[in-house]
Amino acid sequence: MTPLLLLLTMMGTDLSIGVKSSVTYKASKQDKLPIRGVTVKETEGETAIKPGDVITDIDNKTKINTPADLKNWLKDANPSKTYKVNLYRNDGGKWAKRTVSVKPVEVAAEEKPGEKKEDQPEKKLSARYVRIEPGMFRVQAVSPIVYLPSKGEKVTYRFLSHSFKEVGSKTVQNDKGGFYSVKGEAKEFRFESDTPELLTIGKSDKLGLQCIFKDAGEPIIDAVFDDKVIAKLTLKVVRLEINEKDADSTVVKRFGLPDREKKHYIKWPETKIHDEIVYSPTAAESIIEAKHWQWDKFPHLTVSIVDSKVHRLGSDRWQDSKESLDEITAWKQLVLPQSSE
Repeated sequence: MTPLLLLLTMMGTDLSIGVKSSVTYKASKQDKLPIRGVTVKETEGETAIKPGDVITDIDNKTKINTPADLKNWLKDANPSKTYKVNLYRNDGGKWAKRTVSVKPVEVAAEEKPGEKKEDQPEKKLSARYVRIEPGMFRVQAVSPIVYLPSKGEKVTYRFLSHSFKEVGSKTVQNDKGGFYSVKGEAKEFRFESDTPELLTIGKSDKLGLQCIFKDAGEPIIDAVFDDKVIAKLTLKVVRLEINEKDADSTVVKRFGLPDREKKHYIKWPETKIHDEIVYSPTAAESIIEAKHWQWDKFPHLTVSIVDSKVHRLGSDRWQDSKESLDEITAWKQLVLPQSSE
C-alpha cells in the first residue's frame, strides 16, 4: 500500500511529512503515559513528525487510537483548512506534549518498478445533506457498510433516518409518519431501494423502518421527497465467513480477539435495539446478557455474542464516517435569517 503524505505548516514553512508506517500505541511501565494513540514507526522526506512520536488526536476532538483512525481522518480532511495535531514526544527520557498545525494533502508516492498499487475502495458517507427550498434535509444510514452472515439475509430496523430544517427555524423536524411541514404544507418523504435484488425497504412499525439486506454488493437507496429523488445513499454489503449460532471460539479463530467489547443487559419485558440488533427476551429467559465485539479491521461491524454463540451481526457508529464540515456548518447556520441581498 502506498504511504499517505501530510503537508504540515509550521512557523510559515511548508514541510512534506510522510507517515510511512505506524502502530497502535501500547503504554509500558517506563512510559508512564496514560494515553491512547498511534506511534509513528517510520517517516519519509523532510519531517516535523519523528519516529516514536505518539499521535493522540486532531483538533482536540478526533481521537487517533489506531492507524486506521489516522488514515480515515486524512482521507476526509479538508485540504484548505488548518488542523491541530496533538502528539507526545520522548525527549531525553521525558515525554512532552506538542501541537502541530497541519494542512493535509493526500499524495501518491512514486511507484517502484514491479510494485503494484493497491486499489483503494471509494469512501462512502453514511449521511447526506440536501438543500431544498426553503431548507435542508439530512438523510442518514447507521453505517456505510453492512455485514451479512455467510448464508441468508439480514433484517434490520431503524437503519435509515431523516430530518428536515427550515431556514430561520431553530427546530429540527424529525420523521412524523413520513411527512414534514414545509411552508405550512404537509409533504411526504420516503426511502426507496434502487436495487431490490440487494435490498428491500419495508414499512415502519413500532421497531422502526425495516430493511432487508439480501446479498453482497452495493445497494443504492433513493431519498424521495414530494415524489422527487433528492439524494442517493450507496452502501457496501459484505458477507463474512461466520453464521449465527457459531461458537465464539470460531469467531476468534477467524477474526482474532476483538479490539473492543461492550456488554448489554436486557430484561423482560423490554425490547431494546443496540447496534441495530433487536433484543426481546421472553419471560422464561428473564434477562439477556449480550457481548458486542468489534474489530478495527472490520469498520462498523458488531458481532453479538449470547451464551457463547453468535447471536446476530450488527452495525455500529464507533468508526463513524466523517461528514463534510462545510455541510455540517451549513446545517447549523440555517437558523440564521436569509440575507436580503
